Amino acid sequence: MTVDFPPQSTPQSAYFVFYFTEMAIRPSPSDTRVVDVYVNGVRKATVAVEVKQCKVVTVYPEILVDPTANVTLAAADSSTLPPIISAMEVFTTVDHVQDHDKGFTVGAYDPLILAFVILIHVFVVRQY
Repeated sequence: MTVDFPPQSTPQSAYFVFYFTEMAIRPSPSDTRVVDVYVNGVRKATVAVEVKQCKVVTVYPEILVDPTANVTLAAADSSTLPPIISAMEVFTTVDHVQDHDKGFTVGAYDPLILAFVILIHVFVVRQY
């Protein structure tokens, strides 16, 4: 998936937080779900997703020279199931720019959240 950030004249730091939760019963007790997390083609983490547990993976700071980051989730070689994600947060910070002549500060919040993405995975459970 592609994450777009506001263009900057200098490299910026991006922060990624990934949430992995599996609430459903797996097809077989021997099935495993192991996910490799890549940012811009570089593997940043490997997480074993467990049933009824939340695993959180943080990747920071990721220095961006382009205003776009590519995030890829792939099944690890040891995984028997495809990757799954519950949510993802993405944000970056900006530097303060003080305009003394006008008496205000641009980017007055430190850190200022420029991009914020949440993907939610919802399970619907049918009871018999």
